[in-house]
Amino acid sequence: MLFNSDSFLFLFLPIVFAGTFLLSRYSHRWAAVWLGLASLCFYAVWNPRFVVLLLASITFNYGAAW
Repeated sequence: MLFNSDSFLFLFLPIVFAGTFLLSRYSHRWAAVWLGLASLCFYAVWNPRFVVLLLASITFNYGAAW
């Protein structure tokens, strides 16, 4: 999915934007979780193998910072 594709502009972006708006009224933490999951889904549409690499990188960086 490209940033200028119809599926991104008219399906993915409005759903993510509406979900972020609604969740941020309830809890900013849930809105951040929602954006993180949406980000992983965005990358999964392109190539699911890179989601594993991204999660490994996040885990390593979190552990290194801890």
